[in-house]
Amino acid sequence: MGWHSFWGHFCTITRHRHTVMRHCRRAGIFWQGLRHDLSKYSPTEFWQGVRYYQDGKRSPNEAEREALGYSLAWMHHKGRNRHHFEYWSDYNPRTKQLEPVEMPVRFLAEMFCDRVAASKIYMKDAYDQTCPLAYFQKSTSRKRGLLHANTERELMRLLTLLAEQGEDAAFAELRRMVAEDRKKRKGVIVMFCQNCGKKIEGGDLFCPFCGAKQQQVNPSENGGASFPAGSQKLTRKGLGIAVICVLIVIVLALVLIGSLCTGGPKQVVKEYYQAIEKCDAKKLLDTVPKDYLKEVMDEKDLTKRELLKEVQAYLDKYYSGYDDIKVSITDQEKLDQDDFSDYFDFDLEEDADLEIKKAVQFDLKVRYQSDEGKQTEKEEFIVFRYENGWYSMDAVFLVAMSAYL
Repeated sequence: MGWHSFWGHFCTITRHRHTVMRHCRRAGIFWQGLRHDLSKYSPTEFWQGVRYYQDGKRSPNEAEREALGYSLAWMHHKGRNRHHFEYWSDYNPRTKQLEPVEMPVRFLAEMFCDRVAASKIYMKDAYDQTCPLAYFQKSTSRKRGLLHANTERELMRLLTLLAEQGEDAAFAELRRMVAEDRKKRKGVIVMFCQNCGKKIEGGDLFCPFCGAKQQQVNPSENGGASFPAGSQKLTRKGLGIAVICVLIVIVLALVLIGSLCTGGPKQVVKEYYQAIEKCDAKKLLDTVPKDYLKEVMDEKDLTKRELLKEVQAYLDKYYSGYDDIKVSITDQEKLDQDDFSDYFDFDLEEDADLEIKKAVQFDLKVRYQSDEGKQTEKEEFIVFRYENGWYSMDAVFLVAMSAYL
């Protein structure tokens, strides 16, 4: 295990990650692309990858299995990355067996992106658009029934579409599937199990966690909302009063939000680079949507203080050598929704969609002082509007790297 293996493995997994990110952008799940395979940089996975590096020709996991009979890196990886079908298996209380679970559409889409990217990285010049399908057809996992039947059928359909019609057709179909799934999930009624208290969907007859039978509720005539049996219907007068109250609350909320929201796009550029220069984690987090910060904290089981500490440590490690940063804007381009509907349609979790409606791309000239003297770099910097504020894409990515590495 030497420098060749270290650098070679790092470059291989990074090239793969960047390829998946580009694919995910085309599939309409760019946010998943940003988070894709970050666990590969964790010590458990990274150092095993270096130890069993195969010159970028095949996965180090295979070599580790040959040496040990199992892959510690893979077991760590599959339990943290939902784009692998191996993640989606559970004990069936009826059959008393471990069985595959159908993958949600957005993770099926990421799995497709991952498989295509892996074929490109490992096969290099020998790759063509039929390779991912050929590899899947030879898969022993498929033959042994380790994928849910619906997941297998959809993946086979998408890989066949890629092989026969090319990437444009395959990614167009993925975007359609993801958009349709997102609309469906927005209409899902969320309930909590009356026995164990865990979150379940409103249509579940039995809790998927504890198996307890659920008391069913009937959808009302207004928007599909559900009310327990015996609840009172609103009278016309009561409904009118409720509507007025809601409107008042909305107006007050808009006034409050308007007074608190971040500045314009150029102000975000300024605030981001000020945070970088001063290694100020708190200021940096101000340029990231609170919804996303909450998502990161929930997924990584972090408090706000712990997340702040992670980001601060990352800044201190990688940015402490940058001083006297001066930024000038050389050009800018407004991105309308058609330009970036695939690029910025973030899908966070089951109940939170971060949908971006506007964005601006700035071309920057960044001057700074480092240990190597005065430096000048040209950078592209994207600022996006979410709800009532403008935020930095670079800051979002930096928080992801801080929390997931």
